[in-house]
Amino acid sequence: MAKNYEGTYTLKDKQAAIRDGLRRMEPVHVHWRMLESLYRTGAQRELTMLDLNRILPFPVPGSFLRTVNMVLPHLTMIINSVVQRDPKFVVTPMGGDITVVERNAKIANSVLDYFWKRSDSTATLRDMTQDMVILGNGFGKTGWSYSEATVDRTAENITLEATDLIAAAQEVALETGVPLDEGTVQEIVDSVAITQQLVELDEPYLEYVSPYDVFLPANSRRMNNARWVAQRLRVPLDELRSNTNFNKAAVENITADTSYTDPSTYQNYEQQEEALPEAFTHATVYEFYDMKSRTLCVFQIDGAEALYEGPIPYDHRYPPFVHMRNFSDGGNSIWAFGDLENIAGVQLMINEIMHAELNDLKRVGNKYFVNKKVLTPELTKALMDNKPDQVIPLDLPNNVSMNEVLTPVQRLATPADNYVMEGKLQDYMQRILGITDFQMGNIGAANRVPGTAAAAVEGAATTRALDKLSNVEKACREVATRMLALCQQFLDNSRAIRIAGPEAALWLQVTEADIEGEFTIEVEGGSTSAINPATRARQGVEMIQNIIPTLTNLGYNPEPALRQALSYMGLNPDNILVRPEPAPMPEMAPTGPTGPETGMPEAGMTPDILSQLQDLGGTPMPGAQDGGLL
Repeated sequence: MAKNYEGTYTLKDKQAAIRDGLRRMEPVHVHWRMLESLYRTGAQRELTMLDLNRILPFPVPGSFLRTVNMVLPHLTMIINSVVQRDPKFVVTPMGGDITVVERNAKIANSVLDYFWKRSDSTATLRDMTQDMVILGNGFGKTGWSYSEATVDRTAENITLEATDLIAAAQEVALETGVPLDEGTVQEIVDSVAITQQLVELDEPYLEYVSPYDVFLPANSRRMNNARWVAQRLRVPLDELRSNTNFNKAAVENITADTSYTDPSTYQNYEQQEEALPEAFTHATVYEFYDMKSRTLCVFQIDGAEALYEGPIPYDHRYPPFVHMRNFSDGGNSIWAFGDLENIAGVQLMINEIMHAELNDLKRVGNKYFVNKKVLTPELTKALMDNKPDQVIPLDLPNNVSMNEVLTPVQRLATPADNYVMEGKLQDYMQRILGITDFQMGNIGAANRVPGTAAAAVEGAATTRALDKLSNVEKACREVATRMLALCQQFLDNSRAIRIAGPEAALWLQVTEADIEGEFTIEVEGGSTSAINPATRARQGVEMIQNIIPTLTNLGYNPEPALRQALSYMGLNPDNILVRPEPAPMPEMAPTGPTGPETGMPEAGMTPDILSQLQDLGGTPMPGAQDGGLL
């Protein structure tokens, strides 16, 4: 792709790059769609975007489901095991004033946790992981969302503001000696706005991006080092036309995308037989991020002018996209391959065997050779009927025995090798994916394996899943890095951030000064993976038995650890840890100048007060002497 003398790409260069990317990725896209069809329906030989097996929960009358999906449960378990919980971030300062950056690092960690949950980024991360496991590549896009809405102010607010302005004007009039006339008052009332701008959205986001809509240079190796990256978007026409940042001349020449509609609708539209269909209200545009010159260009593939061309609105040095990669043939290509590609052949062979077995089962019923001379519709119906204990009348020709009229067909049974091979193929699929019998819920295997061996098998399975888990954690780290950079750029006003503490949640007012600094972000290992409920309950019991007594002996408050242990065991700490109500204090007896009615001055006094009186050398208390009575 040619560049101009300034080293930047022209609009024609960018359009040519997209066309070249479409041409290069078309075979890959076809392969990906076949793999997706294999994942969703079991095994589809032909490329069908809408198959009856996907939308009907039962076989179509007169036909039979052609697929046996063994892929779906395996891959679903892999995806659920690595992306199940929100990640735990660890923000570390890189330099600066120690007191300032350490405080800002803690606040930045809370800000990341807050916005991650608020934007529901774990759900998007799960979609990216599914694409990574199935297709080998998952993509997400980060950015900052900001939108305003104009709302009408209430009459009370308008009246209150007008009253305050008139009162201020009257004070100025009294100081200057210039009376306030009715015209000035009317101008003040007219100056009060009856509408106000309400900020609807002002926060970072993470959105899913389809791998079919991402284009990169052919020689790119990693997303963060790519010369440019482009995304294909299908946007409503009214949204494009209402964008004030777009070139008006280019907006007027936007071409509606007709590739999403069926041929009959398009033909009716060309013949002017119908109004503009709903499918023609969208257009396909491309966002081209030039990471060398830090510019963004939005255009159509055949447009004469760009809709928008200017600097990238984000100050950080990373592209807005995050790439989650699976296995790769090496470091020379950015595109990886997924787990489904490794077991696609096994799934197809399982489907072949199961299809043959089902056909054999359908041929289990008896078949007969029948003499045409005696074959009647009544006899045919009676032979095909499944009712037991029937008497079938039959008129035999002369000198013809029953054996000559009806003879059963002898057929061989299905070979046992078919069923043996089916079990082997399913075992191969589990081995390739690294799934154990314990993970598949095979109780019989669990009964035969001792506890030590089961722990070793579980550890090996965990090691196999570390590759997927490391890819997920790397994607979380990159998303968090971009989110924090966006917060440092756009979080200018004071925002209330909810922080969960050991006692209760609290709200912290945060500005960009509170998160200023350069930080590195890591993800706590295994924080996103799923945990076996039995394992988590065992951890809770160990905390109660070992950790809580140690904390008590060291003088720490054991209640937070106890609450955590109970939550691990599946119990609600708020319902269990209920403090008793304090007992009411006993009423004190009234005392006079010489004490209670008994005349004893020490009545109602504490032992400390009595000891102090004795130290002062006063008269001994009655009963304090040896042998005295109280």
